[in-house]
This record gives sequence, C-alpha cells and structure tokens, in this order.
Amino acid sequence: MKSDYEARHDLPDEPAESGTLDEEFVGKSRSTLRFSRYLLLCILVLVLAITLMTNSDSINLDNFRRMWHKLDFGPESAVSSPAFAADSMAVSYKDGVAILTPSVLRILDNAGREFMNVTTGFTSPALLTDNRYTVAYDRSGTKLIVTNSFSVVAEKNMPETISYVTVSEDHYLSVITSGNGYKNSLYVYNDDFEEIFVWHSNDRYLLNACVSPDEKTVSAVCYNIKDGADTPEFVGIHLDEEQISWSVTLEGLPLDMCYKSASNIALLHSDHVDFYSGNGKLSNTYVFEKNFLQAYVLDADRTLLVLSGSKRGESTLYSVSDRGKASVIAELTDTVQRIDENGGRAALLGEKSIQIVSLMSNRVLYERAGDSAIQDICFAGKNTLLDIYSTYCVYNELD
Repeated sequence: MKSDYEARHDLPDEPAESGTLDEEFVGKSRSTLRFSRYLLLCILVLVLAITLMTNSDSINLDNFRRMWHKLDFGPESAVSSPAFAADSMAVSYKDGVAILTPSVLRILDNAGREFMNVTTGFTSPALLTDNRYTVAYDRSGTKLIVTNSFSVVAEKNMPETISYVTVSEDHYLSVITSGNGYKNSLYVYNDDFEEIFVWHSNDRYLLNACVSPDEKTVSAVCYNIKDGADTPEFVGIHLDEEQISWSVTLEGLPLDMCYKSASNIALLHSDHVDFYSGNGKLSNTYVFEKNFLQAYVLDADRTLLVLSGSKRGESTLYSVSDRGKASVIAELTDTVQRIDENGGRAALLGEKSIQIVSLMSNRVLYERAGDSAIQDICFAGKNTLLDIYSTYCVYNELD
C-alpha cells in the first residue's frame, strides 16, 4: 500500500526505478563491448593485411615447411661446421646456405641441417639464390634447375650452351646462350618459369641481362661488332617486341648492373656508377675520383661501395643514393676484401678483422679477429653470419 504522501505525489516504487537503470546500463555496456570487439577485429584485420602486404614474399609454403622441419629435427641434429668438397661453391639462401658441386646441390639451414640433396651432373657449375629460389646451371652445358628448399620446381635443357643467367627481384630468369648460328640468344622466363621471350642476336655479344621490375623490358650489356666497331653498349628490349627499343654507347664494360626500379637502372664500373632512366637516358653519375673499388653491394635497395686510396689501403664504406650522392658509413682501419648486406647491416671481411656495421647509425655492431683462410662471408638470415672456407663453412650466431 502506498502512503498518503506517495499517493498524493504519484511517486514510483524504488525497485522499479532501480531495475530500469540497471537495464539501461547493461544495454549500454553490451553496445560498448560489441563496438570494442568490432574495433579490435578491424584493427587485427588491418595489421594482418599490412603484414601480409609487406612480407608477402617471405610468407609461403616453403618457409613454413622449413620452420616445421627445424622443429622436427631437434637441436641435437645441428652441425656447426658443415663440410663440402673443394670444388664446391657456397651461397647464402634464406636463413641457411646452398652448396653446389658439379654432381650435387645441397640446401642447409642455419644450423647445418640438410633439407635437400639433388643430383645435378654439371661440368662447370654456377649458383644463384634469391629470397625464394636457388638457380643452379652449367656454364659449359645446357642444363638449368630451379629449386626451393625441398624440391626441384623447374628444370630447363637449353638449345644452346648457357653462358650467363640472372634472376630479377620478381624471380624472372634471363638466360643468355651461345652458338647455333647467332652471336648469342636471350631467353626470358616468368615467375612460373614459362618461356615468355626469345631474342637472337646477330651483331652483338650479350654479356649480362635483367628484366625490369614492371616486367616490360629486358636490359642487356653487350659488345656491338657490326661493321667491325667492337663497341660496348647498353640496350633495352621491350618484351612484347623482338627488336632493340633503345641503345647507349658505353666507354667501357660495367662490372655489374641492377634495376633499382622500373625507371632507374644502375651500371657499376671500376671507377664510377651511372644511373639510367628506364628508356636509357643517363640521369646521374657518382665518380670514385682517385679511389679504388675493393668490394660492393648492388641491388634494388642498396648501393654500397668499399673504396680506398690504394688497392690494399685502409677502406671506407660509402652508401650511394640513386641520385648519385655518396655518404660515408664507416672509415675502417683494415683492408676490406668482401662485403654482404642484410637488414640494414653490412658485414665486412678484412685482412685482419670481421666487422658488422649499422647502415642506420653508422656504428660498428660486431667485431672479431679475422682468419686468412676465410674466403668469403655472408649473412644467413638476420641472426647468422657465415664464414666460408674452401671446404667448410662456420655458422656464427649474432645477438
């Protein structure tokens, strides 16, 4: 029963008011919680999409299989210094190493455990690797194989003897062959290793070739011997045509070439670096002046030069921008013989020491005494440095 006061003022019962407020609070809490869940889900999807976009080339079945096999092997199967024959070549591949002899190709991880062993049967073997495949071929033969970490994914028997092979950033193969009535022939294969272009050269000896990042052009360094000229040239050929679209006369043959982008190509000479546009126009040059080139890294991301005032003098590490501007990364008290780069760090093999230098802070991150028997060094992934000797290699874990 309501009191006279409650009856006169028609006041609601207290429990009813409390129940209404509780229901409103619960409803708002549920809406807030639902919105938070949706927002968190959207953020996770966005982070996942960005991760997939920025690491699309490293997220693949082969890398997952490598991770699984490492877990399956167990730590007791590690080999700190895998051995190989004296006629072998060792090249870093993913977080390990690929070792090629005339008879066999082996793939190992960064603990020396073997993933694959495949027969090759080469006479003069050569080996290339990128972040997805190994490319092994016979310089004096016609056979070429492409593998991942566990199996052969493509095998080619060329119609003529192979003289040179390159692989682009997008895994396109450029294969130069000799003979069969031409000075050279150029074959281009896409990332599914299907033949998409063939060009036979009557007047030029082809020395190097690479496909542009937009997959529209193949550029080549060659000797033009037409009319007895014997002229070094740099040429571009559109993949939808079978004729040269542009050509540049060079003062001398470059040591190396690389597409920095579809519209920027770097040609490294012994005393300078030239940068050309996608249609062969010279845009920038960096001249070494009176310095000698001791070692270098030339790829899409970096142009690193190790220079010295004398052939065996103390070295200086430079970074050269695509506009031809050089900056000093480190002045060293050693004569550098080899260089490798990974993850913004440069590893330097000197006569007296091995050093790792940060390309961001210009600081020496790692240093130890060298060994005159080491023939080369290279990163195997981000946390391992390989010392390559004539018949074995040593894995050095980095912090």
